[in-house]
Amino acid sequence: MNQFLRYFRFRLRTFFLIVTILCLVIGCWNAKWRARQAQLEFIQKLDGYAVSQVYCDSEGMHGFPYTQTGLFNRIKNDIGAPFSEIVHVDLRSAQLSPDDLERLSKLDQIIYINLSHTNISDQEMSYLATFKALRFVDLSSSKVTRKGVEDLKRLNPEITIEEDIEYTELSKLFDDFQKEYDASLEAK
Repeated sequence: MNQFLRYFRFRLRTFFLIVTILCLVIGCWNAKWRARQAQLEFIQKLDGYAVSQVYCDSEGMHGFPYTQTGLFNRIKNDIGAPFSEIVHVDLRSAQLSPDDLERLSKLDQIIYINLSHTNISDQEMSYLATFKALRFVDLSSSKVTRKGVEDLKRLNPEITIEEDIEYTELSKLFDDFQKEYDASLEAK
């Protein structure tokens, strides 16, 4: 037999070992992909959307699309997207419960979360403090008061908070005024 072909011969045991290792690798990728899909479905159920780490800019903030071009970067983005971590979650105008925030806090790599126009209030600030990588929060037009923002900054000083507290406090004053006005009409 030719000496060159002899190097490419292997036993059946070696073949089974290679196939087993390959199946383990594919199984691990499949488990990670399924976990990622469950996370995305949960965020979509809350009427939100998520951005992966692959599609973030070079600083890794806010989920802006890549500005890099080229065939290699496109292939890397297309292959890596299903397995990359979720870093930006936008839940603008979603109705959230404390259980939803607790489940979201298990996503370890969230850097930016948009909670503007949501029903989140001061009581949920402790859940936001448990997000490990969280650096930016948008709480504009939510029910969070200045006290809630201060509590969140005290619990996690690294978080940058976009807030529109004046609007929130004015809307609460308006709601209080509306309740008093309705009560005075009922009393008449």
